[in-house]
Amino acid sequence: MFARMKIAHKLPALFVLLALITVLIATTMSYLGARATLVAESENKLALALKARADAFRTWLGTIDGDIVIQASSPATVTALQEFSSAWTLLGDGAEGYLQDAYIHSNSNPTGGKHRLDAARDGSRYSAVHAKYRKGKCPEFPTV
Repeated sequence: MFARMKIAHKLPALFVLLALITVLIATTMSYLGARATLVAESENKLALALKARADAFRTWLGTIDGDIVIQASSPATVTALQEFSSAWTLLGDGAEGYLQDAYIHSNSNPTGGKHRLDAARDGSRYSAVHAKYRKGKCPEFPTV
C-alpha cells in the first residue's frame, strides 16, 4: 500500500509519523523524569519524617531514663523496695505462684481491670505493703 502511494502523500505521512514518534519519545522521557523526581522527593520526605520520629523517640526515652534515675534515687522508692523484698521473702519459695493466684487468678476484676486491685485479701505482709504503696496511685490505663 505504501509503495503505491504518490510521493505527495508519502512525504506528509512520513512527517506526521516522525512527529508522532518524536512526541511519543519526548512524552515518555518527560514522564520518566517526572516520575523519578517525584519518587526521590517522596523518599526524602519519608526519610525526614522517620528522622523526626526517631529524634522524638530518643528524646522520650531520655526523659524516661531521667525519671527512672530520679525515682531510683528517691528514699521513698528505696524504702518501698526494701519493704516489698522483705514481704516477698516471708512468702517463701512459692511466692511467685502464690502472688499470681492472689493478684491475677483470684482477682475479681475483669481482664483488663486487674490493675484496680489494691491488695489481695489474704492477710499477708506482701498484701499490706502492696496496699500501702498502691492505694489510689495506679492510674486507669487506656483501652484499645
